[in-house]
Amino acid sequence: MKQAVVCLGNELVGDDGAGIRIGRVLKRLELPDSIDVLIRPNLGLDLIELLEEYEEIVIVDAMTSGRSPGSCVRLETADAASMASCPSCSHSLGIPEILQLVARMQPDRADRAVRIVGIEAASIDRFGLGLSEPVRRALPDAVALVLEAVGGLETFGEEARRVAEAEASAAISIEDVLRPERVYSGESSSG
Repeated sequence: MKQAVVCLGNELVGDDGAGIRIGRVLKRLELPDSIDVLIRPNLGLDLIELLEEYEEIVIVDAMTSGRSPGSCVRLETADAASMASCPSCSHSLGIPEILQLVARMQPDRADRAVRIVGIEAASIDRFGLGLSEPVRRALPDAVALVLEAVGGLETFGEEARRVAEAEASAAISIEDVLRPERVYSGESSSG
């Protein structure tokens, strides 16, 4: 079974970079060949194309749902889609709206396995580098949830925690963020 972990975010907006950092952690682990880690700034209706290519998709992103900053949750498609604020609008699409539109446009794919791992942001409404302290502390827990979502890869537990802790505390600069090969390849300032 082919799976994709799609890690989303923008490191120029503080905690919104959590998904990108989780993606870099996952790229450093020797995951099975059946799991592709995709690091992207956003996801739109290209989710339809991903559903053609992969049997299961795990979307990883920062969120603001009212939970305590740093809270990590795993949501199934229906739970996430029910959070949509404007399910019939194609402007300013968030993950919930995308999931609802995909279900309407391609109902035969609505039951495909799409899960979301979210990490509650302290703030994603102002520019700034680095993660807030609650999100930084929670990064290893979010990585563990992703590994669980792709099939319970507990064997990566200690290594994943170590790599996630290093990534969470890695300093980044604007120059680092503006080097797309760094973001998308999984390279990090921490080595």
